[in-house]
Amino acid sequence: MTSQAGLPDETATLYRLQVRGIRDYAMFLTDVHGSILTWNKGVQELLGYSEEEFIGKNASIIFTREDGAGNVRATEMQRAREEGQAANIRWHQRKDGARLYTHGTLQALRTDEGFRRHPLPPVVPFPP
Repeated sequence: MTSQAGLPDETATLYRLQVRGIRDYAMFLTDVHGSILTWNKGVQELLGYSEEEFIGKNASIIFTREDGAGNVRATEMQRAREEGQAANIRWHQRKDGARLYTHGTLQALRTDEGFRRHPLPPVVPFPP
């Protein structure tokens, strides 16, 4: 049997476990509307959200009030759709209200047929 990504099921399972266990990077998938579909330990470590608190929420929860007012998320999603990715270096909002200065990339994922599935924004802490 193979996964949707064309990997043997065991390999796909190991890959999912590997990504979920990464603590130094907050990595998650959203749908095209920004609803969070996945979580890894980096989300807990860097942004403060447990899996239960994070999945199902809109990714706008990690954007500052200023970025929300400036429509930054929509602009980044559009750029990722058009260019394949949208890199950024800026403040993100943690669950506790603190801000985290990060380098992030919103990545548009496509199948071989070119269909964009989900953006993937890994959040990497940036040294102060």
